[in-house]
Amino acid sequence: MNLSANYCPYVVKDGILLGTIQLRSFLQDSQPALEYSYDSELVGVVKGDDYFDLLGMLRTILQEKGFDILCEGALINVFPGGLVSDQSFSEVAYKHVEPGGQLIKVNIFSPAKESELDMIAGRDSQREARRKVIRSRRK
Repeated sequence: MNLSANYCPYVVKDGILLGTIQLRSFLQDSQPALEYSYDSELVGVVKGDDYFDLLGMLRTILQEKGFDILCEGALINVFPGGLVSDQSFSEVAYKHVEPGGQLIKVNIFSPAKESELDMIAGRDSQREARRKVIRSRRK
């Protein structure tokens, strides 16, 4: 995991890509922090227990303004879990890829593809999708 990393995923409104949001993930006093900047009105820092939760906080801030973010961690088929997430404060997560049900590691802040725009999902939907993947792997 990088001690500080910069990302530029797209900001989305009504299914339209508007531009990029500047993100910087870092540790502050051994606690994950995420600095964001989009336009002059959406600037700040969120801090918490892990980066997946911070992404959720940022998405809530954006959604209150009518926006969302097109990054790996906002997709329905991406979720944290296991040792890789523990070691990265959940900055690295798993992406469930069909066909075949393969799990690949992704950085949650990395830009997602424009073709994945319809896969942006809320946290509850992501949790349910994760449960389905876990159940399917038990069979």
